[in-house]
Amino acid sequence: MSGISDVSSSSASSSGTSSTVGTDLAPITFPGIASGIDYNAIINKLTALTLAPNTAYNQHISQLNAKNAELIKINDLLSSVQASLNALSDPSTFNTYGGTTTDPTDSSISQISGQSATPGSYTIWGTQVATSTQITGGSSAGVTVNTATALISAGTAITPSNGDTGQTGLFTVDGVAVNYDVGSQSLTTIVNNIYTAVHAVDSGFTIAVSASGAISLESSDEPISIGSAEDRGNLASVLKLDTAQNVTNGSGPYPYSVTSSGAIGGVNETTVLNSSSNAGFASAVTSGTFTINGVSISVNTADDNVSDILARINSSTAGVVAQYNLNTNSFTLTSTSTGPQSIVVGSASDTSNFLKVAQLTTGTGATTSVGSQAYATILTASGALQTVYSYSNSIVGAIPGMALDVTGSTAIPFTVTVTQDPTPAINAIANFVSVYNAAMNEISLATAPPVVQQSSAATTGSTTTSTQLNSGGVLYGDQTVEAIQNQLTQIVSGLTSSSNTSYNSLESIGLELDSQHTQYSSNTDAYGSTVDSSVSGPIATSTVDGTDGQFLPLDITTFTAAFAADPNAVASLFVSTSATATTGISNQIGSYLTQVTGTPTSLVTGLVGTIPSISLLQADENGDTAQITGLQQSIQNVTNQANAQADQLRAQDTASESLIAGYQAEQQYVNQLSSSGS
Repeated sequence: MSGISDVSSSSASSSGTSSTVGTDLAPITFPGIASGIDYNAIINKLTALTLAPNTAYNQHISQLNAKNAELIKINDLLSSVQASLNALSDPSTFNTYGGTTTDPTDSSISQISGQSATPGSYTIWGTQVATSTQITGGSSAGVTVNTATALISAGTAITPSNGDTGQTGLFTVDGVAVNYDVGSQSLTTIVNNIYTAVHAVDSGFTIAVSASGAISLESSDEPISIGSAEDRGNLASVLKLDTAQNVTNGSGPYPYSVTSSGAIGGVNETTVLNSSSNAGFASAVTSGTFTINGVSISVNTADDNVSDILARINSSTAGVVAQYNLNTNSFTLTSTSTGPQSIVVGSASDTSNFLKVAQLTTGTGATTSVGSQAYATILTASGALQTVYSYSNSIVGAIPGMALDVTGSTAIPFTVTVTQDPTPAINAIANFVSVYNAAMNEISLATAPPVVQQSSAATTGSTTTSTQLNSGGVLYGDQTVEAIQNQLTQIVSGLTSSSNTSYNSLESIGLELDSQHTQYSSNTDAYGSTVDSSVSGPIATSTVDGTDGQFLPLDITTFTAAFAADPNAVASLFVSTSATATTGISNQIGSYLTQVTGTPTSLVTGLVGTIPSISLLQADENGDTAQITGLQQSIQNVTNQANAQADQLRAQDTASESLIAGYQAEQQYVNQLSSSGS
């Protein structure tokens, strides 16, 4: 297989350790009944001596299982290193640009995907935002309110209500509360009642109703207040006084006034279309379909109201936003795209007259405002002014590789500064360093040597003894794993073939290997004296010169300076031009780790490295597994030998006991004859 196996190989157990020794013959149930010899005790002792080598075999199997488990762990960590190389191999990681503008209110700057920019400062002399095409319907789509009929059926754009059931409405003006009943009183009656009640308190107060049904409350001597917390019903909304401007410093005989924000009659958005009032339309809407930009919209007058139709238009693919303006009593269709694009309303296949009744078609009072392009005027390197246009507010072509996003119109010059952004590269390197150090640290721990204490008597010529204080790493002495650590260290610490001699190594851009590492040793010398009194315990730690292959944190200052000076040279340290190129750290490490783990390394340029039939780590594991198999066979052989020995001894002991018992019987018989003859 190419990749390292899973933990199944590391769970191998010893063979034959649970078998019962000497199973061919039954144990002697009553040993030594004739001879008085405890045969079972003798057999068990001899069997234990025969089985003694199995203890060492089992210990060795446990060690080999632990080695295989550690090999799998290292394999997984190195696979994470392979995965981190993809971002490092991506040219876009080192080709990201950002920018700032001195007029963030009217513009922003962003990189165009897949393009390189030219860092520098650019002067923008002016911008214009793009606008959308809009069709505005005629203002007579809705009926004019009938001032003489009960307000509930007078054709108001908002359905009138008294509030709580069984009560009259309550409306407060200048602190005077006036009762009203929309079910029985007309607009004229309600207005007269308001005038009478308020005028009795404020003689300067007057009220008027225009031909369109707009209400004007005016006062010659004090500001007008409308509403209170005790009001009931929605008269203020129906009369469109809640959205009206309250004038407190006007001129003329009535400097204080509040006038409806629009005609109070018109289309009612919440009333079903086939109601007796036609939902406030001047003409009845018919069921069927109508078309906007080639998209068919359905109408069912028995179920739909105006809000339903508008929502259906807005959720369709017609590419417009439909709205109804209560104050102007008109519908609008606004293109969702900016620029001078047409909105096509209606087609020969339409069966509903909604567009006509809403006065959105030609000949019904509709007007079209064609959208305009966005533009930016830039000062070129030659000193000339160049204007670049766009249908959208994202202007491409004014600044190389960058999109100028226009958010406002201005004629005041401002500056846009474009810089190369090191952040994606810093993040990719930091991720690589994190997983790389994790793998190298694990290898260092796994291959650490044991700590041994040498001790001897003070006299010359005495015997020296060794005591192991720490068993070291489970892979201590594993040449394959140690070679992997050395090879990776050699790759990341080497020079590249870059023509830039200033930035031709990872160290030159602020990514250095550590120069010291921790070493463990006995805290007692050969004569029993403590080496370091500040350390409690038998093992001391010290810092020694030399790298263990791990990186120090990236020096951001050094890297940023190098990146600003020559971003291409920095990128070439990591990025290879092709999957077969030998330059670039990502390619070199990736190709080598493909051999180590047996799984391909995926870079932006493709898969790198030759997948081996058996990876380095798998071969190492296979060797351990072969040893486990051999040890298990040895255990089985010893167990078989113990079984055979026990069986043979039991057979011999049984025969001896039978022979002795026969002799004893004969002796007893002779004794009996002698006794009878005397």
